[in-house]
Amino acid sequence: MSDINRAGSPTPIVHQQCRELWWFCIHRDIRLKASWIPREENELADFYSKLEDSGDWQLNPNIFQQVQRMWG
Repeated sequence: MSDINRAGSPTPIVHQQCRELWWFCIHRDIRLKASWIPREENELADFYSKLEDSGDWQLNPNIFQQVQRMWG
């Protein structure tokens, strides 16, 4: 949230996405401000934020270590 309001982040990929969002809004005369909403007042978003993302995956850490050893 604060990254959006500051139009930047110390994390490079998040910073780039924030900048792109800000430029998108500026060119369309859109004013953007993120604000925190308590969980009790935002139950639907809270529900969806806890669902498992099937596109979010990783290699088993042991397998990753083996691949690292083989190919660096």
